[in-house]
Parts: sequence; structure tokens; C-alpha cells
Amino acid sequence: MKSIKKKGLGSIVSYTLIILLTVVGASIIIGAFIKSVDKNTSGDSASCLGVNLELNSCVILPLYIVNTFFPAEPGISILLNVERLPGGKDVKGLRFVVTDTLGNTHIEEPVNLKIGDIFNVDTNYSDLAEYSSNDALIRNVTSYTPVSVSVNAVVGDSETICPATSPSVNCYEYGTTPPYYVYGS
Repeated sequence: MKSIKKKGLGSIVSYTLIILLTVVGASIIIGAFIKSVDKNTSGDSASCLGVNLELNSCVILPLYIVNTFFPAEPGISILLNVERLPGGKDVKGLRFVVTDTLGNTHIEEPVNLKIGDIFNVDTNYSDLAEYSSNDALIRNVTSYTPVSVSVNAVVGDSETICPATSPSVNCYEYGTTPPYYVYGS
């Protein structure tokens, strides 16, 4: 009789250990998955809260001005001025949503440009502090005519693009006074 009781007890212990190891293994896998999802999405999405950017101006540099400095440049450039209002976390970059004459939108990334000591636009936005403004430049726009632009912040390690926090601004051609001549109208 004693040997039967021991055999029954051993199978219960082994089943309990198998179930316990399965639960621990599943917990480790689920924990790693949740941590990965948090790092790549919700943490950065939450970083968008309070980030408030405003576009002050959108000036189109026509081809004859661009070709003064870059003779082989095939398209126009767009010079923008972005102001950082209070709130939110650090901004890693900017994306611009440009609306053309047909109503289509194009997402553009700014570029660095330095022309001697007279002109310098840098895409390092880590110093875009509250109540400060930076210039940004979009180059080689060839396939569409821009009409208006809105600005979006890029935040976090996964470079989440935040939604625009201010209305779009109409673009005007260099040498004209806004809002009398809107480019593309």
C-alpha cells in the first residue's frame, strides 16, 4: 500500500512542476513583449502630449533664386520658420505636410544647408526650446506646386511623428508680401 501512495504523490508533484514552469515561461515571454511594445509605441506616443509647434511662415524660393547658389538645382525650395510653444518633451526632428494646388499632401523632411557665413539652416532640433524658433528648409520640390504647409514634431527613440498642433500656413513666393500673393493661386 505504501508504494502506491508514493507513486500517486510523484505524479502530482511532476504535474505541478510542469504547470509552474509553463506559467513562469509564459510570464517571462509576455513581460518581454509588453516591455518592447511600451518602448516602441505608447511611451513615444505619450511624448507627443504637450508638444506644441507653430509654423510662422512659409516662403517659396523660386528657381531663379535657388539657381543663384545652386546652378544645377532642379526644383524650388521652401523656407519655413517654426516656433516652439511651451510644453511637451524634446523634439528630435520635424516633418512638414505640404498641400499642393490639387489638394494632395506630401510629407517632407527638412535638410541642412549652409551657404558660407550668410545662410545656415540646421536640422538639429535638440535646441528647439520653449519660446524659441528655428528655420527649416525643404529642397528640390519638383513634382508639385505647394500652397500650404503644416508642421509635425518627431519625438522619442522610435521617432514617432506627432499630429500637427496648429493650422497650416499659406505659402508665398519670395519678394511678395503675404497674404496678397499665395503661390499656386
